[in-house]
Amino acid sequence: PTLPKGITMVQSINTKAIFTLASVLRRPSLLVPHVSVDSVSQIDFPAVQKHAGIAAVVFDKDNTLTAPYDETVHPKAERGLQEALNTFGPSQVAILSNSAGTTKDDPGYKQADAIESSMGVHVIRHDEK
Repeated sequence: PTLPKGITMVQSINTKAIFTLASVLRRPSLLVPHVSVDSVSQIDFPAVQKHAGIAAVVFDKDNTLTAPYDETVHPKAERGLQEALNTFGPSQVAILSNSAGTTKDDPGYKQADAIESSMGVHVIRHDEK
C-alpha cells in the first residue's frame, strides 16, 4: 500500500522492546497467549466486558486491525473493531502502534491523524516504542 501524500514511514530501533524481551526470557510464561484468534472479529467483546471486567480496549495497528503500513481497517477486522466500539464506546477504544503516533517514526503525528480520520479510532501518541 502507498501512504497518503506528505506521510513518510521511518523505522527506528525499538530498545524498549529489547529490554522487554530480556524480561520475558526470564519469565517465559508471559509468552503463553490466554486467547488466540485469527482476527479480532472472533472476540466476543460484550462477553469480555461482562465476564472479565474489561473497561477499555487498546489495539495494535499493523497485522491486528490493518495490513502493515496501511491506514484502512482490514476486512477481516471490520466487524470486530465495530463491535469493540459498540461495546466499550469510542472513548474507550484506542490504537497503540510502534510506528503511528511515535515521535520518532511519525513526525508531527501525520500518520496518527490520518488513521484517526480513516478509522475513527484514537491513536495514542507516545515518545517511546
